[in-house]
Amino acid sequence: MDSHSQTWSEVRERFSELPKDSNTRDAMLALIDHVSASAIGSHLHPWTSMFELRITQTAHHPYQDVPQLVIAPQVGGEIEFRYIDTWKTDRQWTRLVPGTSAIERFDKFIEQLHWLDSPRQGEGG
Repeated sequence: MDSHSQTWSEVRERFSELPKDSNTRDAMLALIDHVSASAIGSHLHPWTSMFELRITQTAHHPYQDVPQLVIAPQVGGEIEFRYIDTWKTDRQWTRLVPGTSAIERFDKFIEQLHWLDSPRQGEGG
């Protein structure tokens, strides 16, 4: 089965296409840099869908439903985090945070769901 993952460099390139004056461009790029440089970055499987960043713990086929974290910039400068493990939207874990809090929210998500080791643990902290 072919994986649907992209490299972190490909993901970063996609989000660098957001307008330079976008309220969320820098926040998304900082988040991508943080995750890709972290101890878990090489263990996660990212890909983009339009301007959503989607991340899974396992490689998967593009048409296979797997639990995934969707991170999407919003018009007002906020970043939406949505964990999709069901197609019932009222049961999906969702957080909306300011762009400046995106890295902290990502790290908390990793810790709360016990996805591998958290970036803080992997960096000795």
